[in-house]
Amino acid sequence: MSYIGATIAPITVALAVASNVTLTALVRRFTSRTALGFLPVAVWLLSVIGLSTGRPEGDVLIPGGGAQGYVGLGLLLAGAVSGVGAGVVLTSRSATGSRARTGSGSRGGANTPDR
Repeated sequence: MSYIGATIAPITVALAVASNVTLTALVRRFTSRTALGFLPVAVWLLSVIGLSTGRPEGDVLIPGGGAQGYVGLGLLLAGAVSGVGAGVVLTSRSATGSRARTGSGSRGGANTPDR
């Protein structure tokens, strides 16, 4: 947890959102497979869930009580929603772009270039 004075600063939530959106966008940019766009979010989500469970020694990297618990919950929810949202938006954009490139639309699917 990061603190500014005595106040918790949820920097991890902002970093989770930024990293999930960026990684999802990069994967979608360099691959043509839709399912691979959601791979970074799935790996991130499994890692966060794994880190939030306690170890036999009692160590927990993402605590679950008090104000720190709210930051941990925000980290989990904001990171997952932003990554999945970026994947959905990028997938719909690539599908729209591929329809436009193949010529399907108002011309009835003709693949003739404009002159």
